[in-house]
Amino acid sequence: MKKLKNFAICFLILLIFKNLAYSQQLLKIQESKEEEILLQEIEVKEGQTLSFIANYYLKDSKRWPEILKYNKLSTSDIYAPLPGMKLKIPIILVKEKFRPAYLIYILNKVQYRKKGSVDWKDATINLELYNDDSITTHENSRANIKFYSGEILLIDENSFITIRPELKQEEVTLLKGGIRATKAKVITENAEILPKIDPKTPKTDFRTKIREEDKTTLVEVYEGAVDVTAQGKTVYVPKGFGTEVKPFSSPSLPKLLPPTPELNLKSENIKLTTENEIVLTKNMSNLSLQFIEPKIETLPSMFKISTESKPIVEKKQQTKVLGNIIKKYRLQIAKDIEFKKILYEEIKEINPQNIVNFDVKSLNLPDGKYYYKLSYIDELGFENPTKTQTFIIDATPPFIKLDLPETEIKTDQELINIKGETEPKSILKLNDRNVQVEEDGKFSVAVLLKPGKNELKFVAKDYCGNETIITYNVERVKELTKEEKNILKFSAEPKNTQQKEPFLGKITAFLISSGIIILVVMFFVK
Repeated sequence: MKKLKNFAICFLILLIFKNLAYSQQLLKIQESKEEEILLQEIEVKEGQTLSFIANYYLKDSKRWPEILKYNKLSTSDIYAPLPGMKLKIPIILVKEKFRPAYLIYILNKVQYRKKGSVDWKDATINLELYNDDSITTHENSRANIKFYSGEILLIDENSFITIRPELKQEEVTLLKGGIRATKAKVITENAEILPKIDPKTPKTDFRTKIREEDKTTLVEVYEGAVDVTAQGKTVYVPKGFGTEVKPFSSPSLPKLLPPTPELNLKSENIKLTTENEIVLTKNMSNLSLQFIEPKIETLPSMFKISTESKPIVEKKQQTKVLGNIIKKYRLQIAKDIEFKKILYEEIKEINPQNIVNFDVKSLNLPDGKYYYKLSYIDELGFENPTKTQTFIIDATPPFIKLDLPETEIKTDQELINIKGETEPKSILKLNDRNVQVEEDGKFSVAVLLKPGKNELKFVAKDYCGNETIITYNVERVKELTKEEKNILKFSAEPKNTQQKEPFLGKITAFLISSGIIILVVMFFVK
């Protein structure tokens, strides 16, 4: 009996360890699915071997077996010449100097030019870019480049840049237009802009652009700080300030950026959600906003550098800003809150009424949630991004689904029950009679039919005023034919509501079942 008890205990211990190992294996499988492995393609040239590739490209040449995991090679001999092909290698293994940047977003016409080439070609998503490759954007076009460090470089329309992602600190030469960066060093014809990387300061966010008329470099800092150097002089530019660098000149003293615009909603009959989000529909698609005169002193203000390198604003008498110092505005619309993918942009003069009008219907945007922001542009070309606002487009009328088989039907019943479904939170009426709609959009309504033809008019109206009307004709007769009885079906087909079992639920169920087995075995041992 004692041997049997010892055997049972050993069996239980083994079973527990087996279950734990299996659970950990399941978790690893799940984690591996969630983890994104970035691969870089390396072209094999004639005569090159796996050994050469590992020594030349990898930070640790001993990790050459990992190349075999992601590539089907005819041989595993590291000294055998490989055929001309492209090898996929985890980018984390590759030496920094061979790491590319990737083009991750393209809007309209964007072109690239490889180092040493004179030909411009149309860019494609996930295009690899190396040292001294160039990108140009055309009118109403934009592009985003992602560096290995995680930085995403935003390129404005009508811009021309050359990148160097293989350096220890990414570097960008801006020849035309504008870019927005965080960590990269930016070089223009007149200046060098170096972000101040400091763990104590917040993430740096700055824009560099070249004024087309006189080739002046403008630098605006939204977060953190940057050093701007030109003609042997360096100026420290903190958050909320900007500097300009004219050709053959040193950087100007930092100037205060324009303020965030304050707005009044001028559009009438505009719906608002409970979160005060503007709702635009097919019939109410025009958005009208009015700028409020900023209550500030002189803009932009010059400041002196104190011993603590903090800005000291020189106060002057209050003056009218809109139309004098601030003459333009920029409107941007994006699908993402970070504005990495801008769908629409315009720069216009501020009219005497200080009103901005735009009709989203002309943009042909599908239903959904969007983000917009307005920023002032001052007389020097400086601007300060405003707080992001949201609006919702809902131009699609609510659907109505009924369990009636046809729009023209016959029945011998005096009272029928109709089931259906519509858009949740819609107002539903049947012949001007309110029908209660559940939270999931389902409803059920009883209808008393008079002899002869009965018109059933369903009207569904959503919060935005979009409306759907469906009319059914139901004829009440004394007796139905056999064919009419087969056609008539009022019950809705059951829907498949089965859901996949959650992954963690599988592990939990597995451990519970194991525990039950253990208890049963212990019971018999006792």
